[in-house]
Amino acid sequence: MAGAHVVYRRGHTLFSVKGSRRPLKTNMVTVPRFIILNDLCFGGCGGTNNLFIMNKNLLTVILILAAFLAPLTMRASTATELAATISSFKGGGSGSLKATATGNTVTVTGTLTGITAELDLNIDAGVTVLWQAVISTNSSYTHYWLITLEGAGTFNVAGGSISSASTAVNAAIFLYNFNLIISGGEVSASSGGAIYIYAYDNASTVTVSGGTVSGGTSAIYSGYSMDNFYDNSTVTISGTAKVQSKDSQTIDISGSVEVKDNAQVISLIGKIAIWAFGDKGTVTVSGSGSVQGAILTIRNVDIKDNAQVNGINYPAIESYSWVSGTDLSGIIDPGGSNSTVTISGTSKVQSFECEAISKYGGMDVNGVVVQLNTKVVVKDNAQVLSTTNCAISAPFVNVNGGLVFAYGNAIIGGFEKEDAVIGSDNFSGVTGTGVVIAWNQAAGHTTYTQGSSTDILQSPAAAKVQWDKNGESGGISYANGTNTGFIPLAVNVNSSEAPAVVPDATQPVGADGKGTIALNLAIPSDITLTGSFEIQFPEGMTLDEASTALALELSDNFTLSFTDEGNNTWLIEIKSNDLKSSTATEYRKIMDIAYTVSDNVPKGTYEATITHLNFLLDDDTSITEDSLSIPVNVERDATGIQSLRNPSFYAYIIQNTLRIESPYREMIAVYSVTGTRLYAAMKDAGTIEVPFTTTPGSVYIIKGSVSGTIKGV
Repeated sequence: MAGAHVVYRRGHTLFSVKGSRRPLKTNMVTVPRFIILNDLCFGGCGGTNNLFIMNKNLLTVILILAAFLAPLTMRASTATELAATISSFKGGGSGSLKATATGNTVTVTGTLTGITAELDLNIDAGVTVLWQAVISTNSSYTHYWLITLEGAGTFNVAGGSISSASTAVNAAIFLYNFNLIISGGEVSASSGGAIYIYAYDNASTVTVSGGTVSGGTSAIYSGYSMDNFYDNSTVTISGTAKVQSKDSQTIDISGSVEVKDNAQVISLIGKIAIWAFGDKGTVTVSGSGSVQGAILTIRNVDIKDNAQVNGINYPAIESYSWVSGTDLSGIIDPGGSNSTVTISGTSKVQSFECEAISKYGGMDVNGVVVQLNTKVVVKDNAQVLSTTNCAISAPFVNVNGGLVFAYGNAIIGGFEKEDAVIGSDNFSGVTGTGVVIAWNQAAGHTTYTQGSSTDILQSPAAAKVQWDKNGESGGISYANGTNTGFIPLAVNVNSSEAPAVVPDATQPVGADGKGTIALNLAIPSDITLTGSFEIQFPEGMTLDEASTALALELSDNFTLSFTDEGNNTWLIEIKSNDLKSSTATEYRKIMDIAYTVSDNVPKGTYEATITHLNFLLDDDTSITEDSLSIPVNVERDATGIQSLRNPSFYAYIIQNTLRIESPYREMIAVYSVTGTRLYAAMKDAGTIEVPFTTTPGSVYIIKGSVSGTIKGV
């Protein structure tokens, strides 16, 4: 029995198939789910977590059964024979199937539900079965497969469905060295897998170019054995196909996997989407292909074009291998020893709970652990992003293009260092047009100023990395040569396009000879500031230091100081108490500058000037103004707020809409005749329309800050 072969499937079956064209159900025995590939060993295995922990006598019985109970090879059927077999198949169900042979194509239609027996087909070379029918089991179905396929022909699910609702079913379709095409329709199993690949001596090919493949534990999977480890089977998901599962691994095979075009592979519970565990276990995602869930493999991974891989509860990509034993020479090539993960084009790899790309495992030979040398390459305009842990954890990392981003307080750390963007002992720095960015989210800021770099670490220093806006989204923009992009984040970014400082003559000087100038400043609510400015009043006007005050909501956070510099000029300094406001507002009144006017100043419009304004925010943003002019209106013969007309300033009310026109960008305020402010907003140059409810006979005052006018309506 030395020539027997053993196939292992977690939580499913163990097959002994020497001399058989496909597994015998009489030879199956369930093995525990905790036995996994990384515990594989050959000879002299110890402990409780090895593949062959079962009683040797039990294995001997299984292998003997394989030899004596193996059936003779089925002869492949022609198109005519297949049509007759399918049409006559009832399987204990309701309804019927109709198969028509035209040349070497057998077209199957009809509906057959609640079957209790499996449909076995051996398809001859050159023959294609075009499936457009509906077939299903009931919940009490006791067989392991719904349809078994072998031979050198092709089975194409172009429509209809093949589905199982039984918990006993291991897979809806069983392949034995066979080529399967899913171009439409649906293949599904509520328990177990949708498609099971068994490749012995030859490879199987599964191409899903349309329709949906849905599995319970897996959608497409193969058994684990030394035969399957070196299996060259391929699974290609293309077109608009969708492959998904609600448990375990969505695609779980020993061969290679390719996802391309607009196809999707989805783990519905955010776990493993693709596990390619064999010697030929490469994974390629290209075009606009999408993988929702982790990719695990011990061979190369290539993510390119505009493809996306999203890891949720696992790393998006994990180069995984841990093989142990006393002598692995000639048995296993150390799978991940020279594996490479390449992210290129405009593709995106991101993870929300773990590293985006991670290497795990090694070789344990006679108690000596040898780490596997996985290499990660990021290039072109690709993106690798992680919102927790580091973005890439691998022995070798090469960033010569694209973006690598993560939350953290360092760019580079040692291998598996979680608070750095890249965890590697062999990372010499960014080359080419690459960019590596860390956002120190732990600093606690949620509002930033456009163009600033607060809480951002970057490499290289020459790259342009800053807080920015993309439409309504706030985040970080980056540019290094031809490599440009934007990272949307859950932050507020205040626009830097608007004027930073808006002086505003609040109201004209009345009979009491007193007036105020409101100073409005655009700063984020959680930013503190320091700075100063000078203000010069016209002759006959004096700063009223006692009445000059910060806005009420800022008075706890800042203090004022005054210096008389002569020539009707005062230096006003604003100092921070290092406290922070909690209300996010783009424009806020910073202070009221109070002044008095002597009795000999006649009625008229005058001008005060603010010069040398220089504020420094705690995010290192500088706000400067060389000179700002503020109109001061002296109206000694008036009571309340008076109306002053200006030919460039218009305001009128039509059908409960207030329309205001002026050639300036300025702060607009609306007051009642008694001086109560009813409305205020920034207006761009031109016109603003404001919904406004009026009552007959009412009089309102509309004021423009830059125009220096007020107007009665």
